[in-house]
Amino acid sequence: MSIRLTLLGRLRLPVLAALIAAAAVLALSAASAAPAHAATAPTTDIGHKDQSYADAYDVGGSITGTKPESKLWFNDGTWWSDMYSATLGVHRIYKLNRATETWSDAGTTLDSRPKTRSDILWDSATGKLYVASHSYTSQSSTTTTGTDGKLWRYSYNPISHTYSVDAGFPVNLGSAKTETLVIDRDTTGRLWATWTANLQVWVTHSTSAGDTSWVTPYVLPGSGTLNADDISSVVAFKGFIGIQWSAQDKTTTPYSGNEWFAVHKDGAGDTAADWSASTIPTGYSPDDHINLKADADGNVFIASKTSESTSTNPLIFLLKRTLTSTTTGAGTWTKAVFGTVADSNTRPIVVLDPTDDQAHVFATCPQPPYTSGQSGGDICEKVSPMSSLSLPAGQGTPVMRDHTSQDMNDVTSTKQPVSPTTGLVAMANDKTTKLYWHSDEPLGDGPPPTGPTASFTATPTSGTAPLVVQFTDTSTGSPTTHAWNFGDGTPVDTTANPQHTYSTPGTYDVTLSVSNANGSDSVTQSGLITVASGSTSGQTTFTDVADAPVKSTSATRNYGTDTSLRVRQGTSSTDTFYHSYLKFDVSGLGGTPTDAKLRLFVTDASPDGGRVFSVANTWAESTITWASAPAIGATSIGSAGTTTAGAWVEIDLGTAVTGNGTYSFALTNTSSNSAYYSSREGTNAPQLVVTAGGGSPPPPGQPTADFSATPTSGSAPLATTFTSLASSDVDGWTWDFGDGSPVSHAQNPAHSYTTPGTYDVTLTVSRSSDGATATSTKNGYITVSATPPPPSGTLTFTPTADAHVKSSSPSSNYGTATTLQIRQGDASNPVTYVTYLKFAVSGLNGAVPTSARLRLFVTDASTDGGSVFRVGDAWTETTLNWNNRPLLPATSVGTAGAVAAGAYVDIDLGSAITGDGTYSFAIASSSTNSAIYSSRETTNPPQLVLGT
Repeated sequence: MSIRLTLLGRLRLPVLAALIAAAAVLALSAASAAPAHAATAPTTDIGHKDQSYADAYDVGGSITGTKPESKLWFNDGTWWSDMYSATLGVHRIYKLNRATETWSDAGTTLDSRPKTRSDILWDSATGKLYVASHSYTSQSSTTTTGTDGKLWRYSYNPISHTYSVDAGFPVNLGSAKTETLVIDRDTTGRLWATWTANLQVWVTHSTSAGDTSWVTPYVLPGSGTLNADDISSVVAFKGFIGIQWSAQDKTTTPYSGNEWFAVHKDGAGDTAADWSASTIPTGYSPDDHINLKADADGNVFIASKTSESTSTNPLIFLLKRTLTSTTTGAGTWTKAVFGTVADSNTRPIVVLDPTDDQAHVFATCPQPPYTSGQSGGDICEKVSPMSSLSLPAGQGTPVMRDHTSQDMNDVTSTKQPVSPTTGLVAMANDKTTKLYWHSDEPLGDGPPPTGPTASFTATPTSGTAPLVVQFTDTSTGSPTTHAWNFGDGTPVDTTANPQHTYSTPGTYDVTLSVSNANGSDSVTQSGLITVASGSTSGQTTFTDVADAPVKSTSATRNYGTDTSLRVRQGTSSTDTFYHSYLKFDVSGLGGTPTDAKLRLFVTDASPDGGRVFSVANTWAESTITWASAPAIGATSIGSAGTTTAGAWVEIDLGTAVTGNGTYSFALTNTSSNSAYYSSREGTNAPQLVVTAGGGSPPPPGQPTADFSATPTSGSAPLATTFTSLASSDVDGWTWDFGDGSPVSHAQNPAHSYTTPGTYDVTLTVSRSSDGATATSTKNGYITVSATPPPPSGTLTFTPTADAHVKSSSPSSNYGTATTLQIRQGDASNPVTYVTYLKFAVSGLNGAVPTSARLRLFVTDASTDGGSVFRVGDAWTETTLNWNNRPLLPATSVGTAGAVAAGAYVDIDLGSAITGDGTYSFAIASSSTNSAIYSSRETTNPPQLVLGT
């Protein structure tokens, strides 16, 4: 017979000797017995295979470890997790889409240190997420203090479904590198943390309501001397804190060869008298595999491993400590065997489902035909009643399995109790394939279906007209439809969290009606909104009543429902230009305005946020297009300058607002790097802030015209930037580039010459105060040569498919788009774009190319043109979306660096092309500043250029 021997994790030599002897006995017995049917190897997977965590860094150990720590949590109807982003090289928050069983990056970094592990606590009472993170080491550090253990606290935004780190964090917990770092919160609001170092158990706790002040870490009284392999954990239970630790060293009595549990009453001090410690009566030698949970009654449940070696002895226990005194925290212990040494389970955790009276225990188990799970295998589960522990015999039911690998290990889940409402999600990893896995288990029959219960909040609820109010749905029961009646005669709003402007003074009732498949409900808050007359002095804020971007290459298309306003200067007459239009109704002003400011919320930064022009009111949001948009004059009334994403920009409009009435503005810019703003359909509508008073006229002056350009010669397409050197008193510019393209009114435009030739350039400047003009012409200023042919011995291919995918529209396909966009989302704007391209390479006839370059035509500049990754070919241009996109590997094959609009960028792909065949690539960015390229649907498609 064939026996596979795998060392039990950290077992001593005598234990190994016993195992070898047992194996010999088994072999002799098998030789004399009748032939038995051997367990067959599985042929299918169980659970859900997730993304890779393999990258250039060594994350150290097992990414979902270690034993007492929790990496998942449930909040706002969703499961979340701490996962390592191989693309970014940091630990990030990921969100589970249970419809597709896929995890997506939620846009928040937890720890930028690759070799860290975390323990996560979600506090639903405060809406705070706590993340304790530490650099991982498999043995106790000899350094007792340090700054390696850190605590972050995050706030959750239920409208944007994002997490943001709170001020004052991270906090240094005082630990050095550790195997574990575990946290919990007691009933007084104190956060507790524990770890082991220098062969001792250490604890600390917070001292302030803000969680930023902590006591100096101290050795747990009564914890004695440990083995370097021992760990500790903490659990809060009904007015008490419990610390469990293993004490495996049998030479240090009385602490040797036992598991221990210490109790501390909430609110007590930190002296030895405030702690009481006692052994856990398992009757067997301990190991360092422990995982703790507590129920609402103060009963503590522990999944624990022994160091036994006799095949029939218990290896994994489920322990229960029943609380018997709410005064002292005393309790009694019971236990059930999860698995024996022969079952060979390891690294157990426990998750509680009080609704169904079930304790779910997960552990690594052997994958058939192997008989040891100590180094990995499958993840198996058993379920016991919480009220009376009882577990079936055997290794458990597999819930995660990669049938091609036997290295699944270190299951983790949540500290929280679960229920039929939440279901139960667990996660593990395979150290061989470097892949995450998860299981998603429904629980019980679930509660009877019920309709939602309507509720909402509003802010502000009073102010002067026009009053902008943000309404937030706080209904329970997962409503699927919403209907808002704002009480002012406006149409019903069906969005979940609308923003509404009250234009007329008065007192208004607000009604919200919600429904789902199981019922409906409505609630009315009478007299909720009070609107006073507009101020006759000081500032009055108005939100726009209409806004929309327009696009030159889609001249008859309306974008009035877009959530973004965009401005961009094209690099040639055939390139894409974006303008945006806004309309405001100004009313309630009792005096003459002295000043007006346009406030816009930036969602994507640009070095040029744009210029503002007054335009006619002859347009509507639902019909405006590039072809029908009001004409834009030569003189702007304000400019934004450089903008920063996630912040408001204020543009001074001077005296453009002269009193009550309707005002329309156009927004343009002079850069090929787009600026994006939130529209009134977005989360932060544009605002017009008007100050009452008088104004002053502009000063006169004598204009002069001059300009420069760079470069002035080169091959087509030649991207040239022009700079006005005119006198500072001019406010209008008209550029004639000499190639028949439309004139530009930008102050410092960029222009792309696509046809070889010599061109005259003319700049005419004007001053609006008296109509004076000046002109400068430079003859033969620009020389454009023909585009050089590719060098001899090259093959050039255009893609057979290309498309980008968008995280905020996970099921949308963009295969027919004329652009390819890349962007990395962040907390202020979590939308991420990734681009995919597919090439069919032929004609190499068995040869390997000497070089490979990906050529992309840049239509929107960025400081990060992206990194290129070789991905799988199982996608099509017409079906690709965020949900089904090929995942990116750990290592890129090329990097673009910064890219300039109006020119090609060449990305060296090294040896990525090895011969004829199909090759797919993904391009991803690490910047929030989008890079945009021409797709194959344009005249400048991507190219794959191979040297032969």
